Amino acid sequence: MHLVWWFLIILAGVAVLVHLNHVIGRRETEKNIIEAQKTVNRAVQTILVAKGSQWGFVISADQPARSTLVANIWGYNVMAFEFQVSYTERKAPQKLQEALNQSLQVYSQEAHLPLLDANQTVAPLVVTDVWYDQVKPIIHLEIANVVTYQTLAYLHDLKKLNQPFQT
Repeated sequence: MHLVWWFLIILAGVAVLVHLNHVIGRRETEKNIIEAQKTVNRAVQTILVAKGSQWGFVISADQPARSTLVANIWGYNVMAFEFQVSYTERKAPQKLQEALNQSLQVYSQEAHLPLLDANQTVAPLVVTDVWYDQVKPIIHLEIANVVTYQTLAYLHDLKKLNQPFQT
């Protein structure tokens, strides 16, 4: 009988430790997401204030760029964010994606954003998708901050889905 009680106490202790590990890990992931989002928001704000009007975007220097996490369905640690920007003139999405990626590469170099690893062939910030809203005059920009291997895998998944990203 004492053996059963000891077993239950040990089992309860293990359950508490597993739960604490999960909570701590989740908080760490949330902190990483917030940091990645801040990095992307700063980059996009800087680029859109400098070049947004030539791309037909309606941008205000005193209104910061805000994004939302778009990759929840892909799993934790995927650092991809969506921006919704008003526009006055439609440009070809592919051309905008290329221009944004070039600007993000320059920004990444100037800001000394680190690569995930030495063998990384993908820039730290990558535009994964650009599309126009069919109802409102809004363009959607999805940008990934490649700071985790899960994000890198997400980019490769997009490529497999026939939605190539520009590096």
